Order: sequence, then C-alpha cells, then structure tokens
Amino acid sequence: MNQKITTIVLVLLMAGVAAVAYFNGKRSGEEAAGEKVAEEAGPAGAGGGAESKGEGADGERGKKSLDRSKREIADAELVARYGEARTAVSRKVAGTVVSLLDDAVAMGELMTQGGGQAFGGRRGMMRGALGRIGVELDEDQQEQAMALYEDYQKRELEKRKSAVEDLRKDSTALMELFLAGDAKERGEMDESEYALVQADIAGRMPDVINPLDRNNFRGGQPMKDEALVSDFKEILNEDQGATFDDFLSEEEAKAAENAAPDGNISNIPTMELDAMDGAVTSAKKMTSGFRSVLEGMGGLQDLRPKVEPEAGE
Repeated sequence: MNQKITTIVLVLLMAGVAAVAYFNGKRSGEEAAGEKVAEEAGPAGAGGGAESKGEGADGERGKKSLDRSKREIADAELVARYGEARTAVSRKVAGTVVSLLDDAVAMGELMTQGGGQAFGGRRGMMRGALGRIGVELDEDQQEQAMALYEDYQKRELEKRKSAVEDLRKDSTALMELFLAGDAKERGEMDESEYALVQADIAGRMPDVINPLDRNNFRGGQPMKDEALVSDFKEILNEDQGATFDDFLSEEEAKAAENAAPDGNISNIPTMELDAMDGAVTSAKKMTSGFRSVLEGMGGLQDLRPKVEPEAGE
C-alpha cells in the first residue's frame, strides 16, 4: 500500500475514534410502517382501497422503470468514455462508499445513544463541537446550547440520510467522480478538465460528505450553519456576543487564507481506481469495526448499577 493510501486509511482510523455525533433522532419503524399502510389503503371511506393500491403500485413501478432507464443511459455514457472494465470497478467502489456513509450515519446515531456516554454524553459532545469559540457558558446557557446543537444534529442527519438514499438509488455521479480521478492520475485528463467534472459533481451531490475527511466526523461544522449561529447568538450576553463575533471573524480569515476544501464528496483525493478500491475497502473494514464498538458501548449501558431513589423522594 503506497504512502497516499496509508495516509487515507490512518485518517479513517482517526475519524472513527474521534467520531462525535452530529446526527440525532430516528424516525420510528412503526411510524414509517403506519404511513405505508395509509398510503396503500388510499383515502379513508373511499371504498376503493384495492384499486388505489394498484394505481399507486403502477405509478411506483413506472417511476422505478424511468429511473432505471436514466441510470442505464448514464452508465452507457460512462462506458463509452472510460471503458466497460473501469466503469465496472467504479460501480464497485461507489457501492463500498455508500456502505461507508451508512456506517457514518449509524455511528452518529449511536453516539447520541448509549455509545456516546463514553465520550461525555450530550454535554461532552456539545463542548466538543462548540468548545473552540472561547465563550464560558453558565448552566442555563449550556442547556440551551445543547438543545440548539441537537436541533442542528437532526437537520444534518436528515440531509445525510436523504443523500445516502439518493446515492443508493443512483450512484452514477459518484462513479463519474472516481472515473475522472482515475483518468487524471493516469494522465488521460488534465487538471482543468478534472476541475470542471469536480465542480459539476459537487453541484449534483451537495449533501454527500467525503468519508475520508476526518473533519466530517468531528461533530460536523456547526459554525457554518446559519440557523445555529443565529440562535446561539441569542443566548449570549453582550460580552460573550463580542467574543463570539471575534471568533467568527477569525474563522472567516483562516478560511480565506488557507482555502481548504470543504467536506463534500467531490473533494475526495484522486487516485487510480484499483488503489481507490483498496483504500475504501480497508476503510470499510475499520468503520464496520468502530460501528460494532459503539453498538457494544450502547449495550453496556444496561449493566450500569441502578440508583434507587431514597424514601420520601
């Protein structure tokens, strides 16, 4: 494994260990099942449940058929440009990346449940995400900040989940990104042409995170969320607000000076397809392991001694 791949694998190791939940909240299976039953039954009292169900099924089949046709056309275009063999490898790599993103979502959810207790629970996660701003919060402010951060986590979770589901249905854009990176590394595409592909992919997958960027696993980027920043300012006093404004100004200056790439999937490092396949496969083994660790942490919470309330309380 060359130095480039080794570095990326180490990044994933750091990401899993430092993973701080920016995800929270699950839609219950019962709620989803109830909605499915309601959709299939049709309007209450219509007396045409079976017919409505049939029409809905036909419509869904038609949509899936149309989506499949679009994918087949897009895949054919990739085959024509990059070759059948490389397109097949890119499809395999894309599937592994989708699985990596599934692990990222699951680990985020687990961190907000039992597994997160090992990292300080709700308060510890909030401090990890907002601790760099240099503002000392009193107890009441900390409670409000935790609530704001949890709302931010919910918004991020819904975006990431939706993005992964879209990728699961159609990974053509992701395949194209890997194929273009492979072509660039092999000298078949110059930097300017790759930059155009990269920009196009970023626009087509705005909410897909780069699973090889450790910053995406450090509580997200809450200070880039306008709603969170605005609401957070509301709980600060005048002096705290001034400190927070200074922090935001410093962050903007650093961003302008460093011009670091954001955490979008389009900024994943480029490498030849076989190397990318090896890197993401190794990364998947580790994220699966980290996910199992967090699941185990959650289960161990049930073994903590119960504190019985004293008489009269």
